Amino acid sequence: MESGLLSIADVVAWADGRILQLDRPPAWLLDLCLARTQDAALGVLSLESNRRVEAGCGPWLDLETRDDLVMGFLYLRFERGDLTMGEMLGFAGAYSDAHSYRIDCGTFYYMLNEIDGGGPIIASDRPLGERIVDLFTPMAELARRWLKGWPTSPPEPGSNAGTRPNIY
Repeated sequence: MESGLLSIADVVAWADGRILQLDRPPAWLLDLCLARTQDAALGVLSLESNRRVEAGCGPWLDLETRDDLVMGFLYLRFERGDLTMGEMLGFAGAYSDAHSYRIDCGTFYYMLNEIDGGGPIIASDRPLGERIVDLFTPMAELARRWLKGWPTSPPEPGSNAGTRPNIY
C-alpha cells in the first residue's frame, strides 16, 4: 500500500475474502477488513507484524524484500500510467532516503535531475528511459511475482472496482 499500487479497497477485499475462507479468522484480519484508510490498514499490519516478531515468528517480509517490493510497485504504477517518470523517481528517492534503501536516494534524484533539465551526473550514451528500466527491472519482476500470489490483483484503470474480486 505504501507504493500506492494497492488501494485500501484492494486490501479490504482481500481481507474479506480471507475471512470467508477461514473458520476462525485472526483478530488482525477482522481489523484489516474494517480499515477505511491506508493509515488505518498500515497500522493494523504494523501491529500484527510487531506481534509476530515479539512472538518469535519473525516478520512477514524481511526489510530488503519489503523495500524491493515497494520500489517494484512504484515502477508498476509508472508502467500503468498512474505516475509520471518524475513522480516515480521522486517517490523512489524519498523512500530510499527514509528507509536507508540499498540503492542510494541520490541515484533516483540524479535521474530526476535529468528530467528537470540537468544533464546526467555520470556521462552516459544510453537514454534515461533505458537506464531507468535497467535499474527498476529486478524490483518490478519481484513485484510481479508477488502479485501473482496475491489473491486479488489490483483493478485495472477503468475496471469495475466495486465488484467483489475472485479469490484464488
